[in-house]
Amino acid sequence: MQELGPNQEKWLQALESGNWNQVSGRLGDHRGHCCIGVACEVMGLQHKRDEDGDFVYDGASGNAPQSLVEWLALHDEEGSAYEPDDDMSSLVELNDCEKCTFKKIAEAVRANPPAYFREPR
Repeated sequence: MQELGPNQEKWLQALESGNWNQVSGRLGDHRGHCCIGVACEVMGLQHKRDEDGDFVYDGASGNAPQSLVEWLALHDEEGSAYEPDDDMSSLVELNDCEKCTFKKIAEAVRANPPAYFREPR
């Protein structure tokens, strides 16, 4: 089983903390964040607001900015899951389409870190 790196562990602990309000369809806004938006905050990225009031991190408003992809060692900006012979959901799908709680998202990632991360970070 792949170990988690300190950045990954810090993000998952934030999701599990219960300290974040969850939204979907955006990285964040005045009401809360999606799971990737929480990661942006944990990483320390500063956000700007677009014309709709949605948070934009390093030029990204719907998916993870490249700096976060590298910081967490995600496969891509949607947090796609890669598992042979399996149709696992991306982080974006878990948050926005399947409406999983942050705790459920963290549980899915902890159950199979190599599906979500290229390497420990």
